[in-house]
Amino acid sequence: IAALGKEYTVTVRNVTAKSGRPITKGAGNTLGFTLVSNDADGAFVFPNPVRINENTIITFGNLPYSAEITVYNLEMKILATLKSTSNNGGIEWNGRTLEGNMLSTGIYLFTVKGISKNGEPIESQLKKFGVVR
Repeated sequence: IAALGKEYTVTVRNVTAKSGRPITKGAGNTLGFTLVSNDADGAFVFPNPVRINENTIITFGNLPYSAEITVYNLEMKILATLKSTSNNGGIEWNGRTLEGNMLSTGIYLFTVKGISKNGEPIESQLKKFGVVR
């Protein structure tokens, strides 16, 4: 399990203690949770390489709280800026630039800024991902 911007749930039913005494009965208990990272350098793109089509969803995962991702081409031109609104450790992106163009085949760079669990600003090193058609 990694921080992918998803809510995870665990449901426990019909659990008994070593003594045989039931701990849960019936529908059980469900716990919902999300994962975030305390380190911007652990961020990644999934899938990588990205296969572009009209329904492409690119996921940036393992993100810190209040994550902001900046995507660049190899000339360091900013192509997109993405901000986390849910603070759930991931951001999904359709692969369209600020001008509305779909990414073409190539190598792209990105940085992640966010907030650590101590409330300190953090920033990743430059990271990369590939795009194929």
